[in-house]
Amino acid sequence: MDIEAKQPVGTASDGLMSQISIGNVLAVHGLLAAQAERMRLLLDASNWLRSIEAVGGDPVSLDARASFQYKINGMLDAQWAHHRELTEATERLRRAAREYGHTDDMIRGEFERARDELPALSPELAAGSWSRPTGQ
Repeated sequence: MDIEAKQPVGTASDGLMSQISIGNVLAVHGLLAAQAERMRLLLDASNWLRSIEAVGGDPVSLDARASFQYKINGMLDAQWAHHRELTEATERLRRAAREYGHTDDMIRGEFERARDELPALSPELAAGSWSRPTGQ
């Protein structure tokens, strides 16, 4: 069955969409949507890393902080870019599922099942309250 959501749009999800069928779209959407939600939670909880403090007031600590901050920001930026790709893919998968005739309840149910099967987070991360360590 040829559906609109599978047409190439020039993004990273084009390859994924070429492998989607009526039989696997719910499971693939559920898994990727659950992973995207988890990733967003962890990235939001890591936002404090965008402004780390120097360990000491000496010039070496200040230089090290600047170097580390640049690297940390690069890693966070790369992960946010990956999250945007996952989110774009899940939106296309949701459209595909709807075009295949799956209901919103079916889509949501598969997402909730996939989310429940992800490994548990620590209580702090699950609550979204992981933050800057004490003393920083």
